[in-house]
Amino acid sequence: MKKYKVFWVDDEYQSLFSIRQMAIDAGIELIPFDNAETAIADLKENFLWYDGAILDGLFYNTSEEEGVATRQTALMNVVNSLKEIRPKKYIPWFILTGKEKIKNDNDFIQSEGKEDCVYDKLDNNQIRNLYARLKSEADQQYETQLIHQYQDSFKIFESHLESETKYDLLQILKKLFSESTIQFDDYNSIRMIFEKLFDELKLLRIISPDIKSLNGCSLFLNCRHNEFEFSKEIIHPVIGELIYRTLNLTQDGSHSGEKLNFRVQEYCSKNQAKHLYASTVHSLLEILNYFNLYLNDWKKTTENKEIAWLKKNILSGEITEVSANGYSTFISDNNLRFSVPPKLGEQFSLYVGQKLKIEPKEDNPLHIKCIFVD
Repeated sequence: MKKYKVFWVDDEYQSLFSIRQMAIDAGIELIPFDNAETAIADLKENFLWYDGAILDGLFYNTSEEEGVATRQTALMNVVNSLKEIRPKKYIPWFILTGKEKIKNDNDFIQSEGKEDCVYDKLDNNQIRNLYARLKSEADQQYETQLIHQYQDSFKIFESHLESETKYDLLQILKKLFSESTIQFDDYNSIRMIFEKLFDELKLLRIISPDIKSLNGCSLFLNCRHNEFEFSKEIIHPVIGELIYRTLNLTQDGSHSGEKLNFRVQEYCSKNQAKHLYASTVHSLLEILNYFNLYLNDWKKTTENKEIAWLKKNILSGEITEVSANGYSTFISDNNLRFSVPPKLGEQFSLYVGQKLKIEPKEDNPLHIKCIFVD
């Protein structure tokens, strides 16, 4: 069922249970406000996410007002705001009122050409007709069409990722269906959504907060990060592989230069590369859909969350000496000294000044178990 998000201004909204329930039954989420000032502030910030607007004929202009609203100034202010944002997003709007004067004789509504957009809040049939018409007009808006087409992937922004990232995904989808050439910014937008997703996973300690890079997060989720031990699978391997492949392209595609592994921008400059971009975007959509369900399940369990990873005892430092007999000296950042045997030195082609990480042996902490070179 399609879901519609509707901007609703009525100073009596808290008592209008029937209108709210009928909206829920129609697949409409009413976002209510009781005064023009608060409503307009929200509209300016979140207009892209509204599929329609329903306005009472009379309501407060500010939150400080009390008593019975008698002037249409607040209505006019909200309508003017809707008109101001129309070049960026058209939001179909309607009047839902119980006031006879507003319904039958209203110069302002007539001047706006909205005589046929006034509905009676005391008549359930008219309310149903309003909801049906609102949805029909919203379905003609391009942004609404995209959000409905990919609504499973947009659901993650309802509870888990900040709403401004939803705007980034919407722009990515617009680019997907445009005729313009793919640029590095288009891949960079995809990369930024991964950053927001991984930040949320770090906050929940699904990913270790110590991981800094996107590639490191990818290795971690696939249980292949060599600085950690994993007791169980973190995510499904299909999603792990999608993340790995998608990041390879987006990381490369968001940069330019000859030293890149895939030279995505070079390829896109010589080929329109719409199918390449489309495959990357659809991988992102699948990943977002998966993590919405994953995080829903994760957050249902409030106690005894089992962490699937344990950080190894990893020391950072550098090679300070390479002897003629093949032995090297490694000094950690906390001034521990380790002798590196010739076999390891030859394996990693160690040299003086080289930065690297080591894991000491558990049974002999001054001997090296593993070396990690970035």
